[in-house]
Amino acid sequence: MPDRNRADLHASTSSSSSQRTSSSFESHSRWQRIEKLAHWLDHSIAVPGTNLKFGWDSIIGLVPGIGDVVTSALSLWILAEAPRLGASRWLILRMLFNIAVDSLTGSIPIAGDLFDAAFKSNRRNLELLRRHLQKRDGMPSK
Repeated sequence: MPDRNRADLHASTSSSSSQRTSSSFESHSRWQRIEKLAHWLDHSIAVPGTNLKFGWDSIIGLVPGIGDVVTSALSLWILAEAPRLGASRWLILRMLFNIAVDSLTGSIPIAGDLFDAAFKSNRRNLELLRRHLQKRDGMPSK
């Protein structure tokens, strides 16, 4: 009987360990996906001869009506991933506020598009999330 209990204990410990590894891998993959999306949306296109960068959020946002809806949906996807990574409710509200400012201001023709290129809500939100995770569990910085 004791050998059987040890085997059960070993099996449950191994299962727990593999779940943690799987969860850690999943979190890392999730982080990489939102990091790539935020970069793509806010910082992927360089203006030659300058230090200025903007992303596809600014370009897609130029399409009247639908552009800001599409980019807001992509920003909300990043927001939806935040609680799965361990973001607090307060942090999610701050991130939502950044998205709302970006979406509402970005819907103003021309001036909103220029604001959108400078505000970079997705990079702001990613940085907020990065700092939160670093404080919470020592996630390494960039």
